Amino acid sequence: MSRSTVEWLARVSGHISWWVFVVATLFAGGINWWGRQSTFAASFADDVGWTIYAPVRTTGSGYIDVQWEQTYDRWWQSPGVYGVIAFVIVVITAVTTAFIGGRIASGIGTVLVPFAALGLFVLATPDAVEGVELSTILSMLLVLVAIAIREVWMRAGPPAPARGTTQTS
Repeated sequence: MSRSTVEWLARVSGHISWWVFVVATLFAGGINWWGRQSTFAASFADDVGWTIYAPVRTTGSGYIDVQWEQTYDRWWQSPGVYGVIAFVIVVITAVTTAFIGGRIASGIGTVLVPFAALGLFVLATPDAVEGVELSTILSMLLVLVAIAIREVWMRAGPPAPARGTTQTS
């Protein structure tokens, strides 16, 4: 298989895995890989003081409790599991892309960018860092910046194999 084919496969799998990671992490309610269970409700808190735990007044019947709870019977039903697996694939494809490219500085950047994005996802997750709970808008901004950092880098910064290197192995 030629270097350009391996690079193409690594980039395609990296892009697919990145978006699986983003969507799975958002469905999981954030990064909850360290045993602290983040709740879906915490991400809906706003500056007005309403959270999903607050009862909602309905006409006629009083209040409805809308508390959300995780209902996963098996580990493979949790979106967080797919987020972890996808992130590992993102890192493996980043290392592959960096190795194939052969340029040290941009190769290091290619491997570090997913971790920088992960750090922003962790900061955006309520209580993933003890005592840190940002406003909803700031959390959303951090997630968007994390996505932008990775997307811009993968389009502009990763190392490319030198022209004419179509060796087969």
